[in-house]
Amino acid sequence: MGTNVTGSQPFSSDVYLTQIFPDLFNSAFENAMTVHSQAGGLLMDVTSDTEQNIYTFLSQSIGMQKWEGERKVRELSGSEFTVVNDDFELTYGIKRDALLDRSRIQGISDYITKMGEAAAEHKDRLAWEFLDLQGTTALCYDGTPLIGATHPLKKGSDWSNIDTTGAGPKWFLMDTRTSNRAVLFQTRESYALEVLNADGENNVRGFMRREHLVGAFSRVAVAPAMPHRIFQSTALLDSAGFSDARAQMRRFKGDGDRPIMVQPNVLMVPPELETTALELMQNERNSSGASNILRGAAEVVVNPFLA
Repeated sequence: MGTNVTGSQPFSSDVYLTQIFPDLFNSAFENAMTVHSQAGGLLMDVTSDTEQNIYTFLSQSIGMQKWEGERKVRELSGSEFTVVNDDFELTYGIKRDALLDRSRIQGISDYITKMGEAAAEHKDRLAWEFLDLQGTTALCYDGTPLIGATHPLKKGSDWSNIDTTGAGPKWFLMDTRTSNRAVLFQTRESYALEVLNADGENNVRGFMRREHLVGAFSRVAVAPAMPHRIFQSTALLDSAGFSDARAQMRRFKGDGDRPIMVQPNVLMVPPELETTALELMQNERNSSGASNILRGAAEVVVNPFLA
């Protein structure tokens, strides 16, 4: 059921357009149940001040060393990566006479609420459909797919963040303990409700069609970010499969041949693996009756956008 917005408030279509409807939209957007907000946030959220952002991802691992003689000045070594923002919208027309009819206010308000929920879901859909459909093809800063078997290192070797040995549904381990995460979500203009009042000065559409316009708008982008913060597997999700994936992530090193200190803390699964994942991460005992040493090893996130 939608929120009752009629109450005893004095009726004014302008108040609904400029105050009540935006408040309904914002409340629905902020309170929507989303995947990306779980486990402290799964995405690398970045603000953009221009039509595109240029990132320089450091490729080397960084470490202190003993000072001998003069300082050893190093150059910042990294790869530039450009992410361009896109516009998205959802717009409805509201007949001027309909908004003046108090019996229709609740129904119109419910649509505004649903617009806020749809905006929140859009961020999820962009991020996770990208990961699901393009995770193994979209190139990250090192020139290889975000999820792949041949991430290069300067010394000539490479490393993998994918296991394709199984035939089961794919699941993911993620490290979200730092600000650098696997999937980047860039925001130029955040999700908001825009209103064009039919009674506004010089509003030709309002004059010709007697129609208010309400539209959700955002200017955002999704891109691959840090491949060492994610691992994809189709292996059987059991104690051995989880432990192997976690160990591989913990062995990740940078160009300086130092460990990157990856600490996977999120197990993200499609709905069909929910029970398996919860049993693996939450049961006190494993299937053989012994203490479950993996209990609490990762927080389970169920992602319905994963195929």
